Amino acid sequence: MTQALVVRRFFVLITMLFVSYALAESATVEGRWLTSQSVIDVRDCGGQLCGVIERLLLPEHIDQSQLLDVKNKDRTLRARPVLGMNLLMDFGALVSGQTHYPKGRVYHPDHGRDYKASLTLISPDQLEIEGCVFAFCQREQWSRLPPCEGDRCPID
Repeated sequence: MTQALVVRRFFVLITMLFVSYALAESATVEGRWLTSQSVIDVRDCGGQLCGVIERLLLPEHIDQSQLLDVKNKDRTLRARPVLGMNLLMDFGALVSGQTHYPKGRVYHPDHGRDYKASLTLISPDQLEIEGCVFAFCQREQWSRLPPCEGDRCPID
């Protein structure tokens, strides 16, 4: 092999390493996600990963700001608004580049209870959440939404 070929291969290898490192660093569960029922903002809340309900996918005539957590098993929490509620708990700190959070809890307002859960970023734009009670588990894939720009927060 010529010296020029060795140098060229070395630079290709270094470039591939930098690109794969950059892709790994940009992969994050943080962001806005479209679920089957809502828009969830996954972010850092006081050093912990959380998922806050930004919007519910309901008919426009329903005033979402008036919806309360009426099915909560804890009677003292039934008067809290659903909008702005944190659904993701006990996942630990939000870590840049971490794509799997195997242990946490997810709260389901329709059921009024929380479940064991895991989060897995299966692609840069797809987040899978799995919630389990006993041996019965259910999965849902969320789609990444673009970030808000000022007062404009797109949902498609």
